[in-house]
Amino acid sequence: MFKIYNSVGFTIFLLATVVVSVYFYFNPLNINEITTTPEVLVSGDERTDTLFIYSYPNYFSEEVLNEFQEAENLAIKIEFYDSNEELLDSMLDGKVYDLIVPTDYMIEQLRLSNLIEPINKQLLPNYKNLDIRFREMEYDYGNQYSIPYFWGAVGLTYDQNHVMNLPLTWSSLLDTTQVAHLRNKIAILDDPRMSLGIVLIAMGLDPNTTNELEISRAADILIHLSPYIGLIQSEDLEEPLLNGDIHIAMNWSGSSAYIADINTDFRFVLPAEGSIFFVDNLAVPVNASAKTLSYKFINYLLDARVAAQLTNKNFFPNPITSSRKYVERIILKGPAYINPFLSSNIHVIEDLGEVDSVYYREWHRFKDHIAQINNTSVQTQRERGKIVLF
Repeated sequence: MFKIYNSVGFTIFLLATVVVSVYFYFNPLNINEITTTPEVLVSGDERTDTLFIYSYPNYFSEEVLNEFQEAENLAIKIEFYDSNEELLDSMLDGKVYDLIVPTDYMIEQLRLSNLIEPINKQLLPNYKNLDIRFREMEYDYGNQYSIPYFWGAVGLTYDQNHVMNLPLTWSSLLDTTQVAHLRNKIAILDDPRMSLGIVLIAMGLDPNTTNELEISRAADILIHLSPYIGLIQSEDLEEPLLNGDIHIAMNWSGSSAYIADINTDFRFVLPAEGSIFFVDNLAVPVNASAKTLSYKFINYLLDARVAAQLTNKNFFPNPITSSRKYVERIILKGPAYINPFLSSNIHVIEDLGEVDSVYYREWHRFKDHIAQINNTSVQTQRERGKIVLF
């Protein structure tokens, strides 16, 4: 013990303790000065002066969030989901959020389930900035339950160095003889209505068909394509495409524009058979606990400069016409700002009520097949690596 107390290490420790104590005596720690990253996954029930958002990834920039937080003296916390089905499940489970971002066809399901409230437009003076065409969408005519936020279409993103001599159509993508050189290099969206809808379009059918046999046939085509599918994913497709893990993908037009801006070897096309137009919206849950903040934030997002700032960040087009003078020219002239209103081949996914369950059932049949293939592949690799001792 005597040796420890008289050691050099103990002396240094003692001096350090004295210095730190003196510092904090004259400079007390102010907890209110501690800051956190504004965009984070959240849990817990403390909601004082906090706006809780449930959204797709990459839909809010840190700059925009910080600006609003400082102006309103509050905190914003965001939790992310990957599909509308995940959003619906969370809402049905009673999760509490102040603002959600559902896609067009999901609005009706949320409304019928009494999960979102009617929009109070008197609290949205910037509503006047919304393009008139986005006030007359069939899924929510007059924006009674939702406010359009971002929009686009589903097309094909491809690396022109690897995708050669392939007719850029949906039917060719689904033809295993034409994509033989793309084994495990194709990505499709992890969204039953979108992906099965694209297959139905390739078949010359309505992506909103209620015919169970047609929906089942669409799933069969994806099952047949399984050996060539390397990824089933709806968000963050930039990394697998830019890394070369995937050479061609069903993808959103905004994401495709972002990828092409990073690497000019990538192209985007809307196949001639047609495509699916989508609108992602802002909606206020019935059980939101900070509705006043929700409407303030929606109104803030409807400002032309703010909308442009977001588009310049994530490349997804917004529905504020006056924002275009602030949007970077390369985005306006790129694949993001396609004009779906000029095409007769652009479809909108509709809420089909009970028939939606048929799409989900067939989608899970396809994904179960994919899982079985993956499990078999892993087992085969293990068996090949075995050393049998006799």
